[in-house]
Amino acid sequence: MFEDKNSSDIAEQYLNLPRTALTLECQMIVIGSYKCIPQKVMISYSGVRFDVPLVEDDTSFVTLDVKYRHVIKLLINFEQTMPVLFLYMSPSTGTKIRELLGMQDPKGPYYDPIGKGTT
Repeated sequence: MFEDKNSSDIAEQYLNLPRTALTLECQMIVIGSYKCIPQKVMISYSGVRFDVPLVEDDTSFVTLDVKYRHVIKLLINFEQTMPVLFLYMSPSTGTKIRELLGMQDPKGPYYDPIGKGTT
């Protein structure tokens, strides 16, 4: 596809490639010890976006738009019985997610991105 082209031509072609996204219907999202039923999850060229209900008010949603540069590891299993998506976040991104969702009390639903306990 990129044969016999100089690097600027290759970059231009790459930037003009169509950006597709995959939308998933998830039965559950688990963020630390917080389990919730999300809206749709969108996996795109730039990252993963999903709407999650607030811990204290499940009628209000926060949109989490996680760029891949903030993801340490991403694991996906599309088995028919139970498809699973695991995102391991950088500590700073995990802290921001915890604050956005109102996870202030470690005794309640909590997310510690550097913890070894709950996912």
